[in-house]
Amino acid sequence: MTVKAILFYFSAYVAKGFYLAYLAACSPRAVITNSKYLPQHLPKDLNVIYVFWHSKTFLIMPYCRDHKIGVLTLLDWKNYFYDKLCAVFGYQTVPVRDASGAARRLKEMLEGGSSIALAVDGPRGPIGTIRPGAIYLSQKTKKPIIAINIRCEKSLRIRNRWDKYEIPVPFTRTFFTVSDPIYPAGKNTEEMRAELRERLGSC
Repeated sequence: MTVKAILFYFSAYVAKGFYLAYLAACSPRAVITNSKYLPQHLPKDLNVIYVFWHSKTFLIMPYCRDHKIGVLTLLDWKNYFYDKLCAVFGYQTVPVRDASGAARRLKEMLEGGSSIALAVDGPRGPIGTIRPGAIYLSQKTKKPIIAINIRCEKSLRIRNRWDKYEIPVPFTRTFFTVSDPIYPAGKNTEEMRAELRERLGSC
């Protein structure tokens, strides 16, 4: 392992420590509805596609950590640290080289029994647009989608980012509403998109 790699891994572990400390301060104020469909409570024979808005990535990461969930990461210098941090948290990262390759890898993970997590308007937006990836994978694999609606009483937004990334104010109350599994059978793409939009709430 190179010195550069060692430094990146070390910084990822340090960041995880700060992140978990932040979570410890905020978690008593978290209100979770329908928590039985979070990864740690899923039946052993059920794997799913979790979806959320890209702006909520910071908020959702701790609640699915250490459960071998597959997540997409971009292959560029800005996302190298994010990729390593995801790995430290226990996620299976799927670096995106091209859309078809990413879709194929995620499909293999679902068919192999893993769950995955996708920002429906990621990786580059536009904000609030439900892109076809999650619905396509659900239709191909027959795996259900679980939408996570996240709302903070008080938060900050990074306005110069395309997704208006959201960071909660410490000790604020955060509400997580986890949907029941949404199965693709008997629904076309537009029907599923409309149902996801309703379940996800505002971005």
